[in-house]
Amino acid sequence: MLPQVERLEAHPHIEGCTVVSYTTEQAGQWLLDVALHSVAVRGSPYRLDVKADVACATSTTSQGAGLSRATRGSESAFVITAGDRFCNRCDEGGARFWATLSAMPESAARRGRPVADCEIVDCEDGTYLGLYTLPREAPSDCILRIFLDQEQIRGSPFQIAVS
Repeated sequence: MLPQVERLEAHPHIEGCTVVSYTTEQAGQWLLDVALHSVAVRGSPYRLDVKADVACATSTTSQGAGLSRATRGSESAFVITAGDRFCNRCDEGGARFWATLSAMPESAARRGRPVADCEIVDCEDGTYLGLYTLPREAPSDCILRIFLDQEQIRGSPFQIAVS
């Protein structure tokens, strides 16, 4: 069974016509029942396909071994899954994710210095592949920060144990 729309508001628009608007925060397929004086309007119920809103940092998650450990000289990876402000999974790409990989703040001389470049590949389905390769001289602990625009995503920063 499809979820039901929780809130409807009728607005007078043109004499003899009514414009109906609805609000939903849940992406997915919905049925919209429209009735006038308890009589269904022709074609009702209408099937609606509600898409997720744009990606939001606080609802975006990531997973993968590259968020917790890496081996010098070998490629490490992680996956970002974009979520909208209502915690719906985004199913399209186009969000501006970026990441920094820096040395743990072990000493003032090394604090925050970039360790390696991190590439983010848009898979165009709401997921993004993060890739990086630590150089042989990388410190034993690093910090990975993942951003959507200028805000860190949920769980970021990540501490990376390097071997």
